[in-house]
Amino acid sequence: TVEDWLRSPLSIPYRHLWQPVGKDQPTSMVTLSGEHQPLSVAAATRNLPGVSLVDKVSSVSELLGRYRRWGGPVLLAVGGVIFLVLAWHYPLRAATRVMLPVVLAEGISLGIFGYVGESVTLFAIMGWGLTLGIGINYAIFLYEGRGRAPSTTAGVLLSAATTLLSFGLLALSSMPALRQFGLALFTGIAVAVLFAPLALEEKVST
Repeated sequence: TVEDWLRSPLSIPYRHLWQPVGKDQPTSMVTLSGEHQPLSVAAATRNLPGVSLVDKVSSVSELLGRYRRWGGPVLLAVGGVIFLVLAWHYPLRAATRVMLPVVLAEGISLGIFGYVGESVTLFAIMGWGLTLGIGINYAIFLYEGRGRAPSTTAGVLLSAATTLLSFGLLALSSMPALRQFGLALFTGIAVAVLFAPLALEEKVST
């Protein structure tokens, strides 16, 4: 019987593939190796009685895809909350100018993804979320440091450079998840610091 076999030393390498034998019917897990098509395996096992396919890769991909679909609206909501806080702290015109650079950065970065044919995954949205949190600071620092522009500008450029060197270089990674995260950060931060001076008020000559 299966119970006798599981008690045998011969079953030691395979015991982890069996559900403990009790009152229920014994259950065994068979691992697949080699090249195979998940869709074909799923179709082949769909109508077999007592057989269930466990595809961890597909289940994780489906979970990440669900998070990705929620990531976009959540990112927009967070951006809206940030703008409301800025509008409460600054005049509306100033809040708009402070928010504009990071909005342009997110939009241009998304456009670059489309231009190079890179898929928008959860990791890209995570990069844009970090870009939103970091990029808005560049405009705030420049706006708040109007009276000491040289030192403030140097600080913003140094901060952007360290971010690009630490996170942005992940865009060169051969791992897709890290590459998309790094590409989103690199393009977003670069554009955010480039357009950060838009937060400064224009001087009106008389």
